[in-house]
Amino acid sequence: MRVFSAPALRMPAVLLGAVLLVSCQQMGADLSRLGQAISGGGDPQELYQQARELDAQDRDGEAVPLYRSAARAGSAEAAYELGEAYRDGEGVAPDLEEAADWFNRAAQQGSPRGQYLLGRAVAEGRGVEQDSERAARWFARAAAQGYPPAQYALARAFMNGEGVPADPLWAGRWYGKAARRGEPQAQFSYGAILADGQRVPRDRALGYAFLVRAAENGVAAAAPLAERVRADLSPSQRRAAKRHLAQIQAAPSDAFADPPTVRYLQAALRALGHDAGPIDGLMGPATRAGIRSFQRDQGMAVDGALTPDLLRAVLRATRVAA
Repeated sequence: MRVFSAPALRMPAVLLGAVLLVSCQQMGADLSRLGQAISGGGDPQELYQQARELDAQDRDGEAVPLYRSAARAGSAEAAYELGEAYRDGEGVAPDLEEAADWFNRAAQQGSPRGQYLLGRAVAEGRGVEQDSERAARWFARAAAQGYPPAQYALARAFMNGEGVPADPLWAGRWYGKAARRGEPQAQFSYGAILADGQRVPRDRALGYAFLVRAAENGVAAAAPLAERVRADLSPSQRRAAKRHLAQIQAAPSDAFADPPTVRYLQAALRALGHDAGPIDGLMGPATRAGIRSFQRDQGMAVDGALTPDLLRAVLRATRVAA
């Protein structure tokens, strides 16, 4: 029987030496990283970045020890990454309790993503006791730091009364904040409730604009709904929708008195019997007059300013009225 063997590859000695040198250097770097992971030594941020590089190469099993060492050394980012590895079984055997523990470590360090992931675990009872109220608290802490997925989760909680009192107006504020920061599902939900007008004051032009953005961001149900809404828009509403789209595409404002917050305030003041002008999300003279009216009624200092203290007072008043 004839044996067909591959022709021998002839490699110049210099090139062969270079290849072996590079291979040894790579092996040395890998062993160094492994040694740091086992010993717990090294800068946590450096370890985290090394783990991320391995993660990007789908070398999950090598990334996990580095994430663990970085997390133990104080990296909140590494802690939630490690939690996700245990949740999804990437590089380690799935362990939901271990995942929840690492999410908790990240959350306790103030990481908004860690707080959100812990909230999800608690809301779903994955690796930890299910508790809707506790989940909502974690969503609220992450949402207050501007984390869009948490803002969307908090909006859903208030819309459906999951762990918090049902409050569609307040839910609308959080849907709006998440939507303006590009969260596709929030864009769809916000657009839908604005166009419908049953749970928040109707604004079909603004609702259409957010449905268009949701469709552009891959939400399948958004396009057909957007078309139905568009068919009912007047020419002036279509022009307004174009303006809204341009504003949505711009970078979201970090100002406290952003459009979703102002819309909530205007609607809440109207429900409490204070005329704050049209519900358009714009701080104008009529809105400031409505604030002053509310402040006088509540015995507060009268300045017409939208501040966190004012917003909390309005929120309390609406809950009492309900």
